[in-house]
Amino acid sequence: MKLPAPHLCLLLLMLLCVDLPASGYQHPSASLAALVDAPLDPLLRLSPDGRTLALLERPPAPPVAELARDVLGLAGLRIDPLRYGPADQRVRSGLRLLDLESGEERQVIGLPPAARFSWFRWAPDGRRAAFALRGDKGWTLWWLDRQSASVRQASPLPLNAVLADPFQWLPDSRTVVALFRLQEEAALPTAPPAPRVLETGEEARPGRTWQNLLQSPADGERFSALSLSRLALLELDSEARWLGLPAAHWLEATPSPDGNRLYLEELLPPWSLELPWYRFAQRLSLYDLRDGASVLLARKPLADAVPIAHGSTTTGPRSVHWRPDQPATLVWTEALDEGDARVEAEMRDRVLAWHAPFTEEPRELYRSPWRVRHMDVAADGRALAWSYWYPTRRERCELLRPEGGVELLFDRDSQDRYTDPGSALTRPSASGHELLLQQDGHFLFRSRGASPEGERPFLSLFDPEDGSSEILFRSRPPWHETVIEVLDADRLLLRRENAQTPRVYGTFSLADSAFVELLRMEDPHPELTAASRRELHYLREDSLALHATLWTPPGWSPEQGPLPTVLWAYPGSYTNRQAAGQVQDSPWRFHRSSPYSARAWLLQGYAVIDDPSMPIVGEDGQKPNDTFVTQLVANARAAIDAAVAEGVCDPQRVAVGGHSYGAFMATNLLAHSDLFRAGIARSGAYNRSLTPFGFQVEDRSFWEAREVYWEMSPFTWADRIDEPLLLIHGAEDSNSGTYPMQSERLFQAIKGLGGQARLCLLPHEGHGYRARESRLQMLYETERWLEEHVKNAPPRAEPETGESTP
Repeated sequence: MKLPAPHLCLLLLMLLCVDLPASGYQHPSASLAALVDAPLDPLLRLSPDGRTLALLERPPAPPVAELARDVLGLAGLRIDPLRYGPADQRVRSGLRLLDLESGEERQVIGLPPAARFSWFRWAPDGRRAAFALRGDKGWTLWWLDRQSASVRQASPLPLNAVLADPFQWLPDSRTVVALFRLQEEAALPTAPPAPRVLETGEEARPGRTWQNLLQSPADGERFSALSLSRLALLELDSEARWLGLPAAHWLEATPSPDGNRLYLEELLPPWSLELPWYRFAQRLSLYDLRDGASVLLARKPLADAVPIAHGSTTTGPRSVHWRPDQPATLVWTEALDEGDARVEAEMRDRVLAWHAPFTEEPRELYRSPWRVRHMDVAADGRALAWSYWYPTRRERCELLRPEGGVELLFDRDSQDRYTDPGSALTRPSASGHELLLQQDGHFLFRSRGASPEGERPFLSLFDPEDGSSEILFRSRPPWHETVIEVLDADRLLLRRENAQTPRVYGTFSLADSAFVELLRMEDPHPELTAASRRELHYLREDSLALHATLWTPPGWSPEQGPLPTVLWAYPGSYTNRQAAGQVQDSPWRFHRSSPYSARAWLLQGYAVIDDPSMPIVGEDGQKPNDTFVTQLVANARAAIDAAVAEGVCDPQRVAVGGHSYGAFMATNLLAHSDLFRAGIARSGAYNRSLTPFGFQVEDRSFWEAREVYWEMSPFTWADRIDEPLLLIHGAEDSNSGTYPMQSERLFQAIKGLGGQARLCLLPHEGHGYRARESRLQMLYETERWLEEHVKNAPPRAEPETGESTP
């Protein structure tokens, strides 16, 4: 295949990885490589009847050759054109069943060798499950029978997973509604190159920097061909029964609780060259499985004028779902302020309900002064309505009674972890729809239990009548214990771990506190588990309370002297100082280290300041980003000073690093302080003029806050980045704002200014790095950089003062 010249140049750059030999990837030290190949814990899926845990085994990192398959970037998606599904779909490699009563574990039989599957779903009754098995040319549907612990193919027909999960269970637990590819598929449309022409309209239409958009009408034809699917019912031991609906670009097909109807969403052409698929026009409708009758709910136009401001949304019905306590009632949310968070409005959203047979007008249930996030419904008709308002970071929970009436349960600062009551627990009903879990009319809540001493998760019984709560269970140090599920009035499914013990799963009795172990995970890195940690609590120069976890290598003692140190962090935005200083982690948690974790560098003799507080606080009418740089430098200086005071950190040899917004942080710290000897920046954005309509928590445009964008962009201050900087980026990064050009342009700026930088572009990788070779290369690059520029760095020409550059 002949590549266009620009693509050929990019490919050569990726292969060279700036100065690596084109013959292949590099490997780090053996102890670091072992982290890449360490076995992963399985994912757990509890059956709806609470009897069985499905253990979904996770495969090792795939080879880069697997990522090198043909991928089409269309309408904001990365599509595998041979398999008609997401190019980056996460897969599982094995399946076991664990009986919670007997503790018996069985290996499921019938999977093909080297199987890879996804979209595992239990049937509502828990007697069977379904999943999609990946083949070279597509996905097919398979059944799991729990009694025999065996699987078999349900149909050889290929599924279509381009736009949606490819199947859903019906309430009968014997039938799924599935999206299938067209049987008369033809070759994807091709067309000669043509100009890409865009034109403005009469109104302002700001947009994010979305990636993988359609580039031409021919791209639109390819997207149409790949996303077109047909709906069918597939019952156990039966062939697919096609529904009386034409092929369409289906987004959703969800059965009603009575199993008689489907709620349908479909995309409608023409396709936009400037927006991702979820902004395209949509048709929302109902389909009766008994007689084939269709009812239109709404037609939503192209969403090309949604304001950028946080809290803004689309107009028309959104978050449409079946009410779980009724046979066939649709519930949805609509904006009352045209979806524009910038306008003044007494009420922002309303919730409506539409009852079968859908011949009368929808009925309004509730209005909210904020954006409605979701509703949890109980079998007795009561509902909890959760809403949120981003500008103030506040959330509300209100009780909706079936006879009418709304009562405010709480209105709180969503950033205040210490007072967070948690979320209400739900359980699948007989139809598979989630209902609130109750005991004597009270709701069960699960919380992370944040506190100044660290997280202590708890389970509470909440009385909506008087707002009181009773703690039923709280994590008991030195364990970090989390309630996974309430099995019955006495038994909990519990996950427990501590600093030295990986996760253990078992049942816990509320009556006598007996814990019965069912499953124990292996320690993937005993040598790292032996590392020492201490919790640091310290003050920023403006007396803001901060915290960090300080790690030292196994066997280190103060007599050996201070260590070269890696500081790895990610900034957060806050509207008040109290929330900004709260503790986020737990000293009782087992920390599993991955190839991405900064704790990996303990194996190479570094101390690690892990996830130190990096709050950016906006108060007294100021936005957080108005003083971003000043606060960032103060946070970093305070963390280093605290680690130095412990006798652990050598202030002359500290590196800073981060991923994504953490990379943005790291480069800013190099540009605006002399605290660090080197930096590592992975998949970041460095020139905010390239994200002109907002980024992260910033919802002002470049033209509304020009100085803020300018000041916050490390690219602006590339001439002040006088410490060595390692830039690593996935060459196919499709995350909004962090496209590879961000790293390329910063590298070119530093190079042109005479600074020291190294750029490594990883072929076929996105915002995170999936391939085994890519992870090894990432570790190799970082290990080499730290060795040369931090661990073995010569003394500074002048003593470290910690003062920011002017």
